[in-house]
Amino acid sequence: MTTAPVTLTSAHKPKTPVELLSQLSEDAQSLGITAFDVYGDFSNPSSWLNTFQGEVAARLGKPRALFVPSGVMAQGIALKIHAENTKRTAFVARHNSHLHLHEQDAFKHLWNLEAIIVPPPTAVVPPGGFHPSLSVADVDTHTNIPSSPPAAVVIELPEREIGGKLIPFDQLQRMTQLARSRGAAVHMDGARLWEAEAGYSTNSIHEVTALFDSIYVSFYKGLGGITGAMLLGDNAFIDAAQVWLRRFGGNLYSQLPYAVSSWAGFRRYPRQTFESRRRQMQAVVAAVTQAVPVISFDPPVPHVSMVHVYLPGSVAQVTAARDAAEAATGIRVFVAARPSKIDTARSYFELNMGAHNIDIPIETWVRGWTAFGDALQRVCAEGTPQ
Repeated sequence: MTTAPVTLTSAHKPKTPVELLSQLSEDAQSLGITAFDVYGDFSNPSSWLNTFQGEVAARLGKPRALFVPSGVMAQGIALKIHAENTKRTAFVARHNSHLHLHEQDAFKHLWNLEAIIVPPPTAVVPPGGFHPSLSVADVDTHTNIPSSPPAAVVIELPEREIGGKLIPFDQLQRMTQLARSRGAAVHMDGARLWEAEAGYSTNSIHEVTALFDSIYVSFYKGLGGITGAMLLGDNAFIDAAQVWLRRFGGNLYSQLPYAVSSWAGFRRYPRQTFESRRRQMQAVVAAVTQAVPVISFDPPVPHVSMVHVYLPGSVAQVTAARDAAEAATGIRVFVAARPSKIDTARSYFELNMGAHNIDIPIETWVRGWTAFGDALQRVCAEGTPQ
């Protein structure tokens, strides 16, 4: 019987549908859930769904929270509310925002909003370099447009598309103060806020979230839920969000499978979990960098429990080297790579540290990547594939 390879990039243990549903049943029992939620349980403040929402609101220091089926819907609702409140139709988001890259311009076609896109830095990124995070100057420039003043500024913490970088807290303070001085609300794309919480080691999560008028968080990434999101804000914001949830078609008859899975993940992985993942990620990156210096990481010292890994070579070359290293060691160092967006001579992939791969010994990471480096050298010397 063939032994399955050790896959270094599997943050969560893969489950079959039957295994997942069995886990869902166990979670419902352990959480004491004996009834279905109905249309969000808006009129049942003592329901388990409202208890879940209250726990998340308390952890993040906001008055209230609302469970939403998806992040796309959650952020659309937030932006519509800020547009209504300010009587403005534009919002500021970075060029690498999920709103801009992955939602088929929903903000324009469904929400009738205009995106003011913060472009990449004009300075040429040097070979081997990386893009920085959002800056105070970016916010200053793009909120100062008299012909199209923004209703909101969207700030992602951490920024996924640049390796999970965090904006320093003092800069966050300046950005949010600047946005509000120009009449704009500040919304957090906190899809990976659980990871960011561990990264802001000198500031409490309540200090970070206090800077934002609204927050979106996700439950299926670092927390391993099936799917699901929440919006957080003050009472007026959540009252309006409940109305927009219905308008968006997200006020489902029951959200039990998604909400139970999300609540279980939220309970299962507290802040300390993400602190441990961050420390392990930093240890792995330091060890691999020392052993195989041709591999680079963005950022070089991970801010959170995710990072981007850059490999010298085309996708075909690094894939061939991956397969050769796996054949030699039984270790699969990555699943799929993509062409680098900033350097045509490199490929890259995203690495997340999670419940499944955190216990892989550092020596295994180093052995797998050392074999990859040796194989890549041979592949490139042969000149194929391209």
